[in-house]
Amino acid sequence: MAGQPYVYERQTEYWTSRQMEDFLLDEGFEVITYPLTQLSEAAIPADFLVFDRRRTKLIGFQHKALYRNGGDHWELDEDQHEELQKRPWIVYAASELRNPKEFKNALYRARFYVPGFQYQPQLPTVGERPYYRWGALFDAFRRCKVGQVVRDRHHLDVLLMPSAGRAPTRELRESIPDLFAADLERQRAIHFSPLLRP
Repeated sequence: MAGQPYVYERQTEYWTSRQMEDFLLDEGFEVITYPLTQLSEAAIPADFLVFDRRRTKLIGFQHKALYRNGGDHWELDEDQHEELQKRPWIVYAASELRNPKEFKNALYRARFYVPGFQYQPQLPTVGERPYYRWGALFDAFRRCKVGQVVRDRHHLDVLLMPSAGRAPTRELRESIPDLFAADLERQRAIHFSPLLRP
């Protein structure tokens, strides 16, 4: 029998992603949101992000819903996990929501795991695996402990390039469902969201 999520992944992804944007706005950032399919230089307004000061960073999130069958856990996909390990700037955003009524706290009821660990089909909620809460993750992002410094627009294109043999749209949908590029010095961020349609 397949696992049953407490709350569907798309719901937790939407609530968590929107609250990330709200957090950045509360921190004084300007935020522009585009559909994920518009990942291109043309989508970034001229001079909105400055790449020459080494303070522009990239971070991606692979959202996971909490499942209840066989003990609380998050279900992982082996191919997806392998792709994420090639892109250390993407982290798992593992929702702890058990009831849709908790949606207002989605960001603060999430664990963020760096996928540098060996694949396992289920990631249990109990155990010794280290994770971040949102505030600590954002601080680590600012201090360059997570995410990726982006040197220039070409480097951004290289970071987002699909792996050999994979279709770009499939890779974006499966491996990078939620993506932020942020100019930390000028407090500007672009959110490429799979939830928006072009």
